[in-house]
This record gives sequence, C-alpha cells and structure tokens, in this order.
Amino acid sequence: MWLHTESYAPDEPEGAKQRSSLVTKKEFRLMLLGFVGIFIALIPVYLNARKNAYKETCKQNLKSVAAAIDAYCNDQEGYYPLPYYLDSGGAPQLDQGDVKSWVTAVQPYMNTRKNFICPEAHESELVRNALGGGKFVLSSYGIVPGAICQITDSGRMITMRKDEIADPNNVLLLTETSNRGARESFDPLPFEDEQAKTQPWDGFIVGFEMDNHAPDVQDSKDVIKSNYVTRLAFPGTDKGSFEKSDGRHEGNFAISSSGSLSKIKADQAYVRRNRDGQPVAPWWPTNNRSFVRK
Repeated sequence: MWLHTESYAPDEPEGAKQRSSLVTKKEFRLMLLGFVGIFIALIPVYLNARKNAYKETCKQNLKSVAAAIDAYCNDQEGYYPLPYYLDSGGAPQLDQGDVKSWVTAVQPYMNTRKNFICPEAHESELVRNALGGGKFVLSSYGIVPGAICQITDSGRMITMRKDEIADPNNVLLLTETSNRGARESFDPLPFEDEQAKTQPWDGFIVGFEMDNHAPDVQDSKDVIKSNYVTRLAFPGTDKGSFEKSDGRHEGNFAISSSGSLSKIKADQAYVRRNRDGQPVAPWWPTNNRSFVRK
C-alpha cells in the first residue's frame, strides 16, 4: 500500500485549492502578446541599425575601389583604366556575355575583403564584369568617363593621367549606378552593338542624356547639350524627374578624383553649366571640355 501525501503550504487556508504551477492559457496569451509587442517595437530599431551598417559598408567599399584604381594607375604610369574595352562597333566588349569594363582591369588590385557592390543595391541593378574564363565579378558602382578619359574628334577614347585632372577635389570619379534603367532609374541611351541590339550591361559607367561619354554632342553644325547624368541609382527617375528620389542612402555616395568621399543628392544629377554654356564639375573636369564626340 502506497501512502499519498500532499504538499503543505502553511499560509494557505485549510481546504483551499492549491494553485497549479502550470501556465494557464490566459497567461500564455498575455505572454505571447507581450513578446509580439516587443518584437514589433524592435523592428524599426533593427531596420535603422541595418541601414546604418549598409551605409558604412558602402562607404568602405567605395574607398577600397578608389584605392584599387589608384594602385592600378601607379602601375600604368599614372593613367586611368579605360571605362570599358570597345568592340569593333564601339560598344562595350563582351566576354561570354559579361562586359570587359574598368572593373575587369581594377579587380586584381581590390582588397579581397571588400567588393564592388553596395548592400542596398537591388539584384537587377548589378553589372556582371568579365574576369575571363567565364568568371565574373558583380558591381553597383560606375566610373565617370569625363574624369578618366578624353573623346577625340574621331570618336576614339583615350585615358587620362591622374595628374591631368585640374581640380580633382571637385570632379567625381565613382558613384552609385543602376544597370540599364533598373527600378526605373534614368537611362535613355543604352549601349547597342553593330546590329542595334541593346547590350545587357551599362551600369558600370555614368553617362549623359545625349551621349554615353560627353555632355555635348556635335551633330553636323549644331552642338546638342545634355541636361542630365544617366544611370545613377535614383529609382523612379525614368523621365529625369530626380527630385522625387532619395537614392540608396538619402542620396548616393561618391568619390572624387582626389579620393575624398561625398554624397550626391538627386538634384545634382543635372548637368550644371557656366555663363558660357560649358559643363562644369562635378561631372565634367574643366580641362576636358574641349573634347566633343563627333
């Protein structure tokens, strides 16, 4: 025969029902609601922390890319890389479908812990840059052709030396771009091959509304002037209405030819001109204005 014993609580009235140690359904619901409330309250904190982390990563990536370009220049007697390798028709050259761009040339100098991608960039905005043998590296940053190359009267593209930039602090070298108008970013002039087929990649450089390289285009006796810079990562600007876009970070991070980091706002996507109608910094260096594509 087994003896049955009950726990003794001296403060409990005689005959009172003892409280179960198990959580009741009501208590569980209250606890669950409390956890949900805390989780919801922490979402903005998490998103803000992630946003700030993405900003810092983007800035560090850009600095690393600029340092890689600088290292490339040191090995090339001070000359910048070409914005891209040209095919026989003057369009960006492809290697197994991937573009041979300045990223292709600079990638060997890149710090392996950094990359060419802003973590805020959407997958559709990324460019595949050829490394050879079917390998590629993704990028979401574009180089500004006006800072690194000259367009001759015959349409040839020649690279410039770093020390040829008259005002390197005020001329942009790199900024955040979006490939082929992804997310409705302004891109009215995609590259085309000799068969007028649109090339798959163009977000590796910053272009202009009327030309992929220069803000002013010679057409017979007339000079056609561009009003906008293209391919910047300002979503919803397919018609050039930049005012409504915040970019990736309430603006887009950019680096000047001197290596200084800045942020460009949407209204800076307009091509500014001086009293003589000549384009000015940050998109066009003062000593490179005379080169007009013909």
